[in-house]
Parts: sequence; structure tokens; C-alpha cells
Amino acid sequence: MNGTKKSSSNRLSRRRTPKSVASDQTKSLKADRRSVLKAGAATLGLAAVGSVAPSVFTRAEDTTLNWLTWAGHSDPYVIDAFQEETGITIRAKEYAAGDLGLVELTQNPGLYDIASVSGEFVPEFVASGTLMELDPEEYVGWNEYLPEFKQDIGWNVDGKYHAILYEFGFNGLSYRTDKLSEEDLSSYEIIRDPRLAGKVASNDWWGNAMGSLSILSGNAPADGRNPYIITDAEFDALRETMREIRPQFSGFLEYAGLFSGFANGSIWLQPGGGDWATQILVDQGVPVATAIPKEGGYLWGELITICEGTTKVDAAKKFVDYCLSAEAQAKFATKPAYTAVAANQRAWEVLQRDMPEWAERLKMNSFDDPNAITAWREGRIVIRSLPADQSVTDWANLWQEFKNM
Repeated sequence: MNGTKKSSSNRLSRRRTPKSVASDQTKSLKADRRSVLKAGAATLGLAAVGSVAPSVFTRAEDTTLNWLTWAGHSDPYVIDAFQEETGITIRAKEYAAGDLGLVELTQNPGLYDIASVSGEFVPEFVASGTLMELDPEEYVGWNEYLPEFKQDIGWNVDGKYHAILYEFGFNGLSYRTDKLSEEDLSSYEIIRDPRLAGKVASNDWWGNAMGSLSILSGNAPADGRNPYIITDAEFDALRETMREIRPQFSGFLEYAGLFSGFANGSIWLQPGGGDWATQILVDQGVPVATAIPKEGGYLWGELITICEGTTKVDAAKKFVDYCLSAEAQAKFATKPAYTAVAANQRAWEVLQRDMPEWAERLKMNSFDDPNAITAWREGRIVIRSLPADQSVTDWANLWQEFKNM
């Protein structure tokens, strides 16, 4: 599939291009997606902000919300509809790692009104006193969520919501489809394959890659294990597994380096990879895909929250409502920076109606299996978590040790 959508009113290119490859095309890509989704919303007589009742979205011309978020989430393609409909201005600051976001909030109390946080860090944020408690039932979009995700999936604290999931994906193994087969990718044992000596690479963060390596070491989600929640003895075994497979790895890279390596064929396999990255390369004609082997994988999730201390609670709630809406989540799922899966079931319908090629590529074209969440339904996916019996520093140190082995 080439990702091109045609309609009677628009012939719009749906090919996404990484900013590092062709940043000059970014504006046209954003405009294309915006026009497609707005046209679909208008067809149904809906505001671009989705299913939120018009009375909720009264205009607030002089309100600005400071949003601490991940790269690409504040793209105009995603937030313009909210700003235009409500008059609320979104001013975003991006951060690159969960612990850095925690530092930013704790060192700047009262600066931010809303924040996007990774699920595994929610307990740390709550312990720091930086997040308000939320009631998901206050938000219209919550009632449209897939049953599997209209509940606590493991990141609530003391049974309470302090943040709500608005996009997610699964991590497993990303690979060159012209070098490796689907059968090869049926197990994490492929990491040990002699053909892959010097052909394996990962991004330089322990949180993604070490989950896959822990699964290889025997801590499989399909067996009811969370690869991040392991005993000290299992942690020692993980160290030995990492020592054994170190010669398979050629590097530990930023994403631009990974994309380049996959594109030029020097990288065949990425432990901890996901569709969120390979879809970008597919648009460039690179033969890559992501597999969730039989042992399973792990879910990454981005959650929206309101920061403790904000004086703009009402406006912040409007933005949370927007993030939970079908139209917003269709945009988050197809944003230029990286793709995701929507938790809102009606967002799947929006994609099926307005961007069927993307619905198919992201496996949100059917509610029946197989689809984007089949592995979750089958019990082969666990949430990405922070370690319990060891510290984050222990895992980060082992990662550094691994790189220097």
C-alpha cells in the first residue's frame, strides 16, 4: 500500500515523510491530514473537535494553556482544531524522556497546566504531587473507548486516575522484510541468529530495548510475566543474556541513525521497535515491518493529565476532553512525527471513513481479530513498567554496561 487517499473532493497525498528526510514537505502533509479529517467531521455535522457537546466548548479568547508533552504531539495538524474551536491557545514544551518530564514539572511548580506522561512514570509523577486526580466519566470521549481500554490497565495509583490514556502502541521486534521472514520473527530467539551478527541495533534508551532482551532471557508476557518486573536472580540472568548477544549489536543510536541504518541495509533487526517507527520508513519505500513474536510484547502509552497548581482547570478539562475525542485521537494516530493506536473506538471509525488506507496500515480497519489490539486480547502484551525489585538506576547502569561489553 502506498498510503494515497483519493476522494471526489480531494486527491491528497497520504505518504508521510520523516522530518529528517524531507522537512520541506512537512507543511503540506499537515494540511492534507487536517483537510481530510475536517471534511469527514463536516459530513456528519460535527465540529472538528469531535463529540464534545458544543456547550462545553465555549470560546476563551484570552486563555493560554502551557502543555508539557512529547515531540510531535503539539503539531498544528493535531491541535489547530481545538484552538480554532475554543479560542484557547496551546503553548507546548517538548521533552524526550519520562524522568526529564518529572524533573521539569517538579522544578517548575505552577508553570504547566496540562502534561502528557508515559504510563510507567505515572506513579512517580503522582508521588511528586504534580498531577491532579481525574474522573474519566467527566469526559464525553471516555464513553466511546474500546472496552479493553475503558478501565485501568495498570497505571492507576491507589485505584485512582491521575492521567488518561489517549494513544498507545506495542513494542516487539522491527525488521527488514527482505532479509528476514515472518517465520524468522516468530520468536525472540532470532536475536541470537548467526546471520544477524553485527546487524542488530537499538535506540539508546534502556526502557525500550531491555524489555525485548528480558523476554529473550525468559520473562515472556505470553507466560504471564512482565519483562520489567523480575527478581534479582532474573536480573543477573538478564545480564548474562545481554553479555551473550552483545556481538550481535552494531550500535545504539538516535532514531535518525536507526532509520538510516534500516534504509541502507546495515540494520536488519531492532529489539524494542514498533509500528510507530516502521510506518515512517514504509513511506520511504524501505522494506520493514514490526512483529510481536509468540512470547509477546509490551505496551507503551501516552496519557493526558492536568497539572496540580494550575489556575485554569476549566480550560484544561476542555483540552483533556479534546484529547479523548474520536477526531483528536484519529489525528494523534496519524500525526507526522510517529503513528499510534487510538483508545477511542469511534476514532477507528473516523479513520475507516476518512482515511481507509491509514486505517488498514495501522490495523484499525476492523474491530474483529486480527487487528491492532489482537495481541492484547490474546494476553501476549503487558504494560511497560518501571522495575520493582531493582531501581531505574540499576537498569540504566546495566544498559551502559551492555554497551561497553
